[in-house]
Amino acid sequence: MRPGILALCALALAACASTPTDVPEDVPTSVTGQIAGRLIDAQGLPLYGRVAIVSSAGSHSQGTQADGSFVFEDVMPYSYTLTGYTLDTSQIACANGVLVNSATELVLQSGATLWVELNGVPKARLAVSHGDTRVHNFTLREGRRVGVVVPAGDVRLRLYRGLDDERSLTLAAGESQDVRFDGR
Repeated sequence: MRPGILALCALALAACASTPTDVPEDVPTSVTGQIAGRLIDAQGLPLYGRVAIVSSAGSHSQGTQADGSFVFEDVMPYSYTLTGYTLDTSQIACANGVLVNSATELVLQSGATLWVELNGVPKARLAVSHGDTRVHNFTLREGRRVGVVVPAGDVRLRLYRGLDDERSLTLAAGESQDVRFDGR
C-alpha cells in the first residue's frame, strides 16, 4: 500500500528517498503519526530551509520554522527518506529509512543545483536519484524552471507520466547546471 496522503510537489525538494516499506501486520492502516526534526548546519546552528518526505509515491515539503524545526503530521506508518535543503546556498542533507513518530536532525552539506525545465508536454513526473536513493519525486509543469538541490556526485533524472526520458549527470559541490526536457 502506498501512502495516500503525500501531496505531489511542484517544487523540487531535496536529496534522498527510498520506497516506503509495507505496513506491519499489527499496525492498522488508519493509524498515522508524525515526523519531526530540525535542519541545522555543520556547527549545529538552526537553518531556515525546506524539508521533504520522499517516497516512490511522491513527496511533500514544507518550510522550516526560524529555529530550523519542522513537523509533518498525519503520515502513514512507512519508512521514508527525509531531505532538507537551502536553495540559496545549495546545501542539502538526507536521512534514509526515517520512521513515523521519530525525530531527526538533518545536518546540511554542500550540494549542487539543477535548474530543470519541461517543454512540449503539459506536465510529467520527475524522479531524481543519488545512487540507489530517490532524492526527489515531483511534478514538472511545462515552461516552469525549477531549482533542485542534489548531493554532489552521480545523479540520475528519470522523467515519466507524460514524457519518458532519463539522464545521468556527475555534479561537483557548488556546481549549477541547466537541464531541459523537450517533448517536441
